[in-house]
Amino acid sequence: MRWEDVNKNLSTRVIDSVKNQINNPDKKRSQSTHIITSSNDLGVIRNGGRNGSLYGPRAILSVLSKMAKTSIDRNIFHLETVDKEITNFDHFQAEQINSIKKITDNTNGFFIHLASGHDGIYPFIKAISANNKVVVINLDAHLDTRQDKVAHSGTPFRQLANELGKKLQLIQVGIHDFANAPSNYQDVNMEVVTMSQLKEKTSNMTDNKKFINDLLGPLKREPNLRVVISIDIDAIDGSEMKAVSAVNHDGIKTEFIRELLRTYKKDFEDCYVGLYEYNPLFDDLGMSGARSICSLIHPFFYSN
Repeated sequence: MRWEDVNKNLSTRVIDSVKNQINNPDKKRSQSTHIITSSNDLGVIRNGGRNGSLYGPRAILSVLSKMAKTSIDRNIFHLETVDKEITNFDHFQAEQINSIKKITDNTNGFFIHLASGHDGIYPFIKAISANNKVVVINLDAHLDTRQDKVAHSGTPFRQLANELGKKLQLIQVGIHDFANAPSNYQDVNMEVVTMSQLKEKTSNMTDNKKFINDLLGPLKREPNLRVVISIDIDAIDGSEMKAVSAVNHDGIKTEFIRELLRTYKKDFEDCYVGLYEYNPLFDDLGMSGARSICSLIHPFFYSN
């Protein structure tokens, strides 16, 4: 094959890729899929985690942009939030809230939040909750309700519970007792489904549909409610996901998450999904971790 033919094939591939749709959104489409990114790992470092999640959103977008757009009939916007050096963590989170709020206010569609540490869920929820009650379904090994004096990737749900009160309903799925101190369970109103309970309810994760329908079904009927699915990537079983700061030796299977997001996308007109704690420094050369994450996101770019 001649070099000019190779270039022609590559150009066609780019035209048919997600990257082209992000760069050239079709203004005629009525609904949108918004990608919101934030790249900083200070929250992870404060929590004693391994450096590297700083590069997570960039690595995910790199893989995602090469995927085919497959009958996309939505606008796709790649929207950066606050991607700069942090001098004050509290001020940084406040800036993020304002930036995300500008995107989510008075806008319908799908919102995909890619951030480095799980502290990123705090500004995402705060922005969404300004005029709404919020239900957060958090897939995680950790409760992230640490009682520390400074905010970090282990504190966001305690912060949110303290500040939002009854406006927040928190459902924690996949939790491990060995990963949480007793104090993490105290003084936070939340429903906890441990990993052992999840296995029992899903026949060792081979029959997920009833659990997922029971989880999401009642939420569809509540007006003025925002349902958010927060995915800490270290919730995923270590045999499938090693590219995290804390590898999970007994985690959730990716197919469970795929089924949850599939049902969520089908049943809810507006979707809010956050993905956190992916660390590309510990991925393999084939970027299998990033590819797995992108396979969860990609269906939000088309209606089928």
